[in-house]
Amino acid sequence: MRINQVYLSQSLHQFESFKKIYSLESYTNKKAPTVFYGLYTRDDFIQWRSHSGFKVLICGYPEFRGEALTKIDTSNLNFLAYDEYWECLAISHGIKNYRKVRFAWQDIAKCKPVPLGDKIYIHFGGHSKAEDDHFDKSKFIETFGDELIYPTEWVTNEELINDYYSKSFIHIITSPLPIRSESTAQSLGLMGVRTLSSWPSLNPSYEIFNISNTDELIRRVNKEKKKIGTTQSELAQKCMEFFDFSDDWLYEDYWK
Repeated sequence: MRINQVYLSQSLHQFESFKKIYSLESYTNKKAPTVFYGLYTRDDFIQWRSHSGFKVLICGYPEFRGEALTKIDTSNLNFLAYDEYWECLAISHGIKNYRKVRFAWQDIAKCKPVPLGDKIYIHFGGHSKAEDDHFDKSKFIETFGDELIYPTEWVTNEELINDYYSKSFIHIITSPLPIRSESTAQSLGLMGVRTLSSWPSLNPSYEIFNISNTDELIRRVNKEKKKIGTTQSELAQKCMEFFDFSDDWLYEDYWK
């Protein structure tokens, strides 16, 4: 049987287009097979524990801070691991039934190679002082000034692609938790935009080094700046081949 509904934590409302790419409906049936996307709030945990049907968990970032997986029974958990970092998370929590699938975070249908713009994109998360501190926002604004582009309020996935991603030539991950920008890196990689990150990743769009080294960061940004106006189709194709956008994992038999 295929999973046809998703419980999307309200804290992850920005991933609404996840439903579209996998043809999923919003959660209504406590007995039907379900994908649970993020466990953030008390209501999320209530829904998780009261669900009596088959279920699969996709992490939100609280799970990576040890805030969620310690609160649920993981003995029979079906856990979707996006990459090797997620796989380590599963193993460290004793999760036996996990599957590593480089799935689509959002609807990536419009993430096509485009000529590189002239802006630097950084995902700064939610719009609050705590989030600004988490992403070290002031430091990077000071370093790059008007070259930076980022939304100052919540925008849709389509708006991100059209108004921000398509105007960028480089993406920098500044979060100490890599999950906070993996969706952004996936979309930009499919558009031929490279990501600079301190965190290891096999994603072919990533360049790994210590981004706290400002001189080296600027050097690498300037290297990519020389590509402005070009279309990086080869990089985009490598990313397309790297990810797995099939829906095999949505079938119960896949987890047996």
